[in-house]
Amino acid sequence: MQIAFTTKTIKPDLMKNHFKFLIITIVFLISFFNSFEAIAFEKFKENKSGKLCINLNPGNPSISGVTICSGSTANLTVSSTVEGVLRWYASETGGDPLYTGSDANDVTYVTGNLTSTTSFWVEDFNDPDASSRVEVVVTVTAAPNAPTVDTTGATCSGVGTATISNYNSENSYTFAPTSPTAGAGGLISGM
Repeated sequence: MQIAFTTKTIKPDLMKNHFKFLIITIVFLISFFNSFEAIAFEKFKENKSGKLCINLNPGNPSISGVTICSGSTANLTVSSTVEGVLRWYASETGGDPLYTGSDANDVTYVTGNLTSTTSFWVEDFNDPDASSRVEVVVTVTAAPNAPTVDTTGATCSGVGTATISNYNSENSYTFAPTSPTAGAGGLISGM
């Protein structure tokens, strides 16, 4: 049996380019895996079974309080991106959810009728992890009194008047047809 060996000459420039490519690739891989390791260190945790799993703690929901009249419901809507589903609670810790959203697009919870200022808490739940619960306050104010209108009929010698006897300048008054307005002291004009 005869074994033959052959040699091949590689041009130095070609070998230099291959070597540069190899060095660049190695530097890239080291950089990539160092970055991945830093991220993985934060995102992986050991679960109860001893296996590693990804920690997907979602960010805290962003929501603002609302003001309603006594006896009304409130629409509480999260304005931030939801990563899992929203769970709404009556307390800051513990307890069963009052409502759990059906998916990440279900961002509104409608309360029952409220008669006093009430706090609710919402968390973004991305199984098995959850954000911190965020408080949202529903401020309940007394409903305004229905206006009482006193009228004086027109006579041959004068025009009639209409006045809201329990006028409150903080309230808005709407008329149908739309031409009348309520002025200072509740005097209705434009009828």
